[in-house]
Amino acid sequence: MARLFSRCNAWLSAAALLTILAGPASAAPNTPRGCFEVRVDYLGRVPVANINNVQYYRWSYRVTGMGCISRGLNSWTLGLCAQTLSGLSQISLQSGDNSEPGDGVLTTYTTKVGRDQLTNMFGLKWNFESGNPVDAVGECDDFSFVASGAVTPIAWGAKGANFIATGTTFGPSCAPVPVQESSWGAVKALFRS
Repeated sequence: MARLFSRCNAWLSAAALLTILAGPASAAPNTPRGCFEVRVDYLGRVPVANINNVQYYRWSYRVTGMGCISRGLNSWTLGLCAQTLSGLSQISLQSGDNSEPGDGVLTTYTTKVGRDQLTNMFGLKWNFESGNPVDAVGECDDFSFVASGAVTPIAWGAKGANFIATGTTFGPSCAPVPVQESSWGAVKALFRS
């Protein structure tokens, strides 16, 4: 379960504060209006179970609005391999953020696995559904899921309006998943809330 009130708005960089105080710069005549900058941080992994000598972890991430963000987060995808995707469970669908109470304190997402046509990335995608979107500097939502795997660099992609942001973070490796003595359905059932 995601934390209901994250501390993502507890800091603002000097550059972000100056951007807020000064307001957005005027766009050149041929420059598209708006911008979309986000950062995806790997918050860590916590062991949750060892089943048939396979260690499962809760992997946690934070998506934060950065320097110039005039569009809300529509979706973001974490690049995961097919082996990891087949063993996912307990994917978070809500995040709490009290930075804009008028938009509500909960943000709800839907998820999809496979190829994201917008970022051309294969993995786990969260789609904004309702609530308080990441649409301001320092605003953030937290995400998590349970999977096995060692920590390795992985790609991410995010979309806000017609803008795409990409980068790298850390996540589960794509090493072959160890042979299980029970079905994946039985293993995943252990993690259902």
